[in-house]
Amino acid sequence: MDLVRFDAFRQRLLQRIAVEEKVLFPALIARLHAVPLYRRAVTKDHGGLVSLCAPHPSREWLEGLWEQLTAHHRVEMAEGGFCAQCDEALGTEAPALFERARAVPVVVLPATGPGHTVRQRIAELLVATGLSS
Repeated sequence: MDLVRFDAFRQRLLQRIAVEEKVLFPALIARLHAVPLYRRAVTKDHGGLVSLCAPHPSREWLEGLWEQLTAHHRVEMAEGGFCAQCDEALGTEAPALFERARAVPVVVLPATGPGHTVRQRIAELLVATGLSS
């Protein structure tokens, strides 16, 4: 995967995480009047995925990201999991939620390269996706 395609993938992934954390989870929690049991696990996965989007990719690193993303997707798509509960509990609110999702600011990828530490990039990405302030 070339860096231009990777940056586009990385931006879409970070945007999706931002929408899930800023729009879907709050709406689901408000509708259920409870925090889903898997909330902590999904948010932890999101933090891991965000942190993996910081360094320049090597083949090994990309394979690690893909493995973690595949495992995360299985959790979200599991029967009775996050996506199923969103469909069931929030289906009637879908148009309004899509509008709110479109209003989530676009995640801006920080610059990478010499002089930029991985720790700085992780902190910037966590702030950009709303997982930290």
